Amino acid sequence: MNDGWQTQDIFVAAVIHYLYGADSLLGIDMVPSGMTTRPQFTFDIGSCDGDIIATEYSSPSGLAVADLNKYAKSYVQITGQLKRLHREGLTSFRTDNWIAGRGR
Repeated sequence: MNDGWQTQDIFVAAVIHYLYGADSLLGIDMVPSGMTTRPQFTFDIGSCDGDIIATEYSSPSGLAVADLNKYAKSYVQITGQLKRLHREGLTSFRTDNWIAGRGR
């Protein structure tokens, strides 16, 4: 069951985007973090899955990426959306999947 999962780590977000596809990204919110803001990514995946992937990503042995080109494209898509948010002065972004009622 996909109960939704969030992260502020852009590299973990790119891994989730890579593993589950672009449709798994539901939204991005800019949240306060001290004197600045950080992106918080919301995905339509199981929270246990997200926690396991994030733990494996930060482990000393790391996370194996089978297709580095596809991972890089996922990272570029996410950073592109962040640049659009910044350029347009917005603090949040929602995908069509979120608007259609998918996710929390």
